[in-house]
Amino acid sequence: MKKFLYLSLACAVIAGLGLFFGLPKYPTPVIPFIIALIGLLLAIFTVKDKEISAGLKLGGILVNLMPCLAGLSLMI
Repeated sequence: MKKFLYLSLACAVIAGLGLFFGLPKYPTPVIPFIIALIGLLLAIFTVKDKEISAGLKLGGILVNLMPCLAGLSLMI
């Protein structure tokens, strides 16, 4: 289940760079929003795992929640 957290972190970095810094020039903010949403779902899948600490789970969710909310605010 830790692999989901690693993938979630990669999604957060890609989405965060696209939304906050504009490094890969996406044509629309929907693409980084979808990437952040995928990362958020991957982090939520790890909630049931007892071997992963609660701090890592919460951090994985929060690190993807910020680009997700930013992408949502740019789309509205």
